Amino acid sequence: MKPPSREERILFWQHAYARSAFIDADHYVAKILEGDAPLGSLDRKALTAAFVGAYGRPFKQRKAVRLSEDIIPTEHRDTHNSIIQIRDKIVAHRDLDGPVAEWGFVSELRVDIKAGEMAINTRSPFISDETAQATRPLIAHLISLADRTIDDFVRQYIMPGVTPEDASYVVSLEENPEHWLILEK
Repeated sequence: MKPPSREERILFWQHAYARSAFIDADHYVAKILEGDAPLGSLDRKALTAAFVGAYGRPFKQRKAVRLSEDIIPTEHRDTHNSIIQIRDKIVAHRDLDGPVAEWGFVSELRVDIKAGEMAINTRSPFISDETAQATRPLIAHLISLADRTIDDFVRQYIMPGVTPEDASYVVSLEENPEHWLILEK
C-alpha cells in the first residue's frame, strides 16, 4: 500500500485538530447551558473564553493548516463572525478599535472607587444562553465536515494496515519519513 503524501497527512492533521477543538467548544457550550454558570459569574467568563478560544483555534492557525471560512454555511456566518470578532478583539487581544456592544466600547477600562479603594477593571465577554444554543448546529456541522475528511483518510491509509495489537500511534508530518505512522512509546 502506498503511504499518504505529506499533504494528505497535513490535511488529516488539520481536520483532526479542528474536530478536537470543535468538540471542546461544544463541551464548553454544554456546560454553559447546564445553568451552573450564571451570566456575569467568573465561571461564565472562564467558559466563554474557553469556548471562544477553542472555536476560533482552527480558523487562526498558520495559513498552511488554517480552515477556510468558506466552510461556514451562510445561515451561520453571523454567529461565526461574532465568535471570531470576540476572539480577536476581546479574548485573545484587546484592541483600541475593538467592537462596541450595547453597553459601550468592549475594551474600555472601568475605574471603580469604593470606600477609598480603587480597582481598575476591563470588560469581559459573557456568552448568553441564546447565543450558546445558536452555536450548537454550527459546531455540529463543522464536526461533521471534519469527520468526513478524517474518515476518508482512515479508510484509505490506517484501517487497511491495522495490526491486531491495541496501541497508540503518532502521524509524522515530516517531508519524507521512514514511517509515516509511528508507534508511540
